Amino acid sequence: MINLLCVPFSILSVLIAKFILSNISKKLNSVQIGLLGWAFMLTGLFLIFAVYLHHPVVLVLIGATCVSGIGMNLRFTSLSVLGIRDVETKQYGVASGLTNTSYFLGAGIGLSLMTLMTQFFPSDWAVSKLSVSIFFTYGIIAVILLSFFITKEHKTIRTSVHY
Repeated sequence: MINLLCVPFSILSVLIAKFILSNISKKLNSVQIGLLGWAFMLTGLFLIFAVYLHHPVVLVLIGATCVSGIGMNLRFTSLSVLGIRDVETKQYGVASGLTNTSYFLGAGIGLSLMTLMTQFFPSDWAVSKLSVSIFFTYGIIAVILLSFFITKEHKTIRTSVHY
């Protein structure tokens, strides 16, 4: 039954990516799209946490859609653009390769860390409080880093405009 409930959310994610996100990318810059992606991911994380409050499964599935469908789509797209934005045209391939490699390295390290932690703190739940807290910590760290880079970029733009 739960597998059948996941199908509409997967189709919804594809439709949102195809039609809605293309219009959003015309109105917002890459940094704003990245922040919107993080907002969706954090909202989805809070909705996934609803499993502990015994809310309906549909609410948890909407949270998973916010994280894996909408949030990741927005975030990875904007991070890929930001990864090659300040690179010379001849080096776009190298920069894109390094950006994608860093995604996979981060995912591998994060998965290894979560597996290690679940061995030390076993849980009967598929989504334990520890894994949710690790994801939440990753999200907070990423938002802090993103806001740091945004303020740094705005300072650079302000100093270059004055000269």
